[in-house]
Amino acid sequence: MKTFSKNDTLAIRGIAIVLLIFHHNFRSKSVYEGFTCSFFPFSEDKVVLFCNFLKICVGMFAFLSAYGLTLSLKKYNKNSVLTGRQYSHFLSNRIFNLLWGFWFIFIPCEIINWFVAPQYTLVYFTHGMVQGSVNVLLDFLGIAKLFGTPQLNGTWWYMSLAIVILMVVPFMSKLCEKYNSFCVTLFLLALPRIMSLAFSLKVGEDSNCFRWMFAALLGVMAAKYNWLARLKSFTITSNRVVSKIIKFVVLTIILIVFYIIRGKTGGNYSNYVFEFRDGIVPAFIVYYCYEFLTDIPGLKQLMILIGKNSLNIFLFHTFIRQRWLKAYTYSFDHFVLISLVLLAESVIVSIVIELLKKILHYNNLRNFIMNKVNKKYYSDVTFSTST
Repeated sequence: MKTFSKNDTLAIRGIAIVLLIFHHNFRSKSVYEGFTCSFFPFSEDKVVLFCNFLKICVGMFAFLSAYGLTLSLKKYNKNSVLTGRQYSHFLSNRIFNLLWGFWFIFIPCEIINWFVAPQYTLVYFTHGMVQGSVNVLLDFLGIAKLFGTPQLNGTWWYMSLAIVILMVVPFMSKLCEKYNSFCVTLFLLALPRIMSLAFSLKVGEDSNCFRWMFAALLGVMAAKYNWLARLKSFTITSNRVVSKIIKFVVLTIILIVFYIIRGKTGGNYSNYVFEFRDGIVPAFIVYYCYEFLTDIPGLKQLMILIGKNSLNIFLFHTFIRQRWLKAYTYSFDHFVLISLVLLAESVIVSIVIELLKKILHYNNLRNFIMNKVNKKYYSDVTFSTST
């Protein structure tokens, strides 16, 4: 049976980044207000509605992150169930690795904005120097969104979600191993509704981290039970070509239905159906891409390239699109060309960033620090010997 490989993950992560670029550029008319954009052959309203739908890229990232993390837990234990020490080692190493990539962009952007657009940096200090210094530290640690404090870049709210996913995936994996996965799913469905009886959880808000936990749980279960590979290997008839055509027709119809339903369940309904909107739909699209797109020669290699640079693109593209080169970004007339140019610029910037890291031996320093810390504090941590 074919497996859902690392390259498949990178390719779909690359697809999710493309969706992110279109979403950020045209999710609302206010985003590109003052600029003339062509939406031919579609109407402006239909493009805006579709790009708003592309918010599902966040759920795709959550699903893929949880999927990969669940598999990585097996290096500690073949059942992906960690001891306390193993969990501490896993969490400290993963969070440090994530923040190490974040800091290489965070620090230069803070410095550049101080000179180019100081109004964005001064937002930290609206309540004084002491609170401002705390705000900078929380943003530096990637947890500003969790504390509701100012951020240099609003897009960086996802750093808080990424850290939350890192924290909860081992527990999700352990619960699925210890109890029936169906029971774990029911628990996660019930938890926010029970909590809402005590206080307003507002899980429908765009950047509420709880909103994406169901997508993460689906990623955990998909990794544990090899759902993606099993679904792709499933054939309806003995003729694989005919089977593929039937699957394409059926799954495309489901995708269209999901698009329509999700579009009608926004606004106040988001608090009640967020598991469907931001869990089931993104997970389905991950599978849809894996079923039909990741085997296309050329496209897969291109998406893998974008996927490898996804963190840098995510962290940096907003400065190009919104802060420093907004007029230039929206000067390419057609909405597709605008988004593709921004994507290409972001990939080039990311490649330059990785080149600078190599020249400066930045990742070598990360490895040195991690090895020293692991040797001093985690020399007793055991790993699985199974393959």
